[in-house]
Amino acid sequence: MVKKGYSDDHGEIWTYAFGTAGQSDQWPGKNLCQALAWIVQQLHLGNYEVRGEEDGEVVSVLIGQGAPLNGGVEDKALGEFTEALNKHLHERSEAVNLCGIFAQAREQGIQPKFEKTAEKVKRAAKIGMYANTEIHYAFQLIGILKRIRERSFVLDSPPILGRAPRPVVQLLGEATRCHLHGFHQACVAICRACLEQSLKERVPQHELLQERWNNPKSGELECLISGALRVGSLDGPRRQMADEIRKNGNVVLHRMQEPGEDSWDILQHTRGVVSYLYRNAGEAAQ
Repeated sequence: MVKKGYSDDHGEIWTYAFGTAGQSDQWPGKNLCQALAWIVQQLHLGNYEVRGEEDGEVVSVLIGQGAPLNGGVEDKALGEFTEALNKHLHERSEAVNLCGIFAQAREQGIQPKFEKTAEKVKRAAKIGMYANTEIHYAFQLIGILKRIRERSFVLDSPPILGRAPRPVVQLLGEATRCHLHGFHQACVAICRACLEQSLKERVPQHELLQERWNNPKSGELECLISGALRVGSLDGPRRQMADEIRKNGNVVLHRMQEPGEDSWDILQHTRGVVSYLYRNAGEAAQ
């Protein structure tokens, strides 16, 4: 909810959704997410003033309480301005929300009856719609940054470079980034692919063929997991982790049931299994 505050005795009105960008003695390092969110919302609400330009390029901007939208009004005009300001804030909110709806439509699709409308809006888009769409995504990206801050340092660094081949390293990195960005189904699917690629590198072909002969109803990944256990590439606990990765990956890929809302456990299992698989491996061909 947008609030209004008076910035000084001259009747200047400052608008905000949350009033500060963090503690001054810890700014911005302790909570860069809060600082960025505050800056974006102040730009969104119009509380900024360009202060410096060099050859037409902006090099200094005053943001926040020191640059209220109205820039100061006379007391006799304050009521009239407040009414106009409320209208402005309502329009700003609706504009960004509407751009967010159309952005989601471009991402996920739209009901067929609205297809022509969406296409017209896209073709008629001008700089204001682009800016409002950027604000919509900016708030989403700040949320992602907050999640990265909370989880990045909980992760270990898998000791696999130089041992695991490049495709495995790339898949593990992509799975981790998907989790940090909140793309949980994509994370689980890539974890499954990373596990399968890793096992193909570590289980000899003849062992895989033997497993498939012994268990003709089992899929290839299930046979790879059993083969890895038999040749000692996996132990019992990691075999259980690998099975969890396989089963959850199948849920995502084949929609046998609704997938979980968070990919943290599956990601951690994948990182643990891959690290174990390559713990004694020699230098890999990249």
